[in-house]
Amino acid sequence: MGIQTIRVPITVKLFNKEKGEMISSASSAVKSKIRNLTSDNMWQNRNVDVRGTATVMYSRKEDSWNAFDFNTMEEFDEKIAPILELSMLKELKSAGMLEKGYLG
Repeated sequence: MGIQTIRVPITVKLFNKEKGEMISSASSAVKSKIRNLTSDNMWQNRNVDVRGTATVMYSRKEDSWNAFDFNTMEEFDEKIAPILELSMLKELKSAGMLEKGYLG
């Protein structure tokens, strides 16, 4: 059995907590890429009190998505893992709540 490829669009926005302004926004369907972009952006803004929001879009047509807030990369990793679990994604796919091409 081959490796299951998962390509689910993830958007991460970072905000300056004090000013309420968006600092950066990044999107990718590759988890490692969005994680690296998020980590880099948080590092570049390490002198600012940053709050991040991540949104995982399972299906726009079915309005199927999940989102969470985070303040550190550790928190990002902890919160993104369960919403990208293969078993959950398979359940969403069988229920028609995940775009067909996202789970290959």
